[in-house]
Amino acid sequence: MGSIPMVYFVCSRRNAAFFVSFSGGKMYFISDPHFFHKKIREYNNRPVDWQERIIANWNKVISPNETIVCLGDFSVCNYQQFFEVRNKLNGYIFLIRGNHDRYSRRFYYRNGIYVIPNFSIDDIIFSHRPIFEFKEKINVHGHIHDKYSVNDGKHLCISVEMTGYKPITLEKIKSICKIGE
Repeated sequence: MGSIPMVYFVCSRRNAAFFVSFSGGKMYFISDPHFFHKKIREYNNRPVDWQERIIANWNKVISPNETIVCLGDFSVCNYQQFFEVRNKLNGYIFLIRGNHDRYSRRFYYRNGIYVIPNFSIDDIIFSHRPIFEFKEKINVHGHIHDKYSVNDGKHLCISVEMTGYKPITLEKIKSICKIGE
């Protein structure tokens, strides 16, 4: 891979950091792939080939030099399984830790995944869990999968079950949220 795209953050209130600058082309998002999670298929009624489907869709969309932000719960696995899945995925991966992302920041960094805090682009706050404190912004998140939705016009869940098991562009997110129209 080439050089890492430049991403700068300025910390703000307790649950968010505000995005300052990004360079490197399109930015993609995904949430809750749960690679190697033994019970996720049962919990969320995923198809039999869910893991292979996510990897294939990821690599169809993300080139080796593009950026993808995972909004948490990247994997639930041992080191060997982690290396296996990470080596199959294209792109520079930035991770907002979810409740299943248990490895150290150093471990992720050594394996090409850059741990970042919640952040904001324009009127959108990106996080793993839904955030209710920022009424003036839209919160794009994961965590709740397809079980229920926060149906208040201020939240968008992009767990893989909600995006057809594929990454989604920032432009698509803005379109769904009707930002910049």
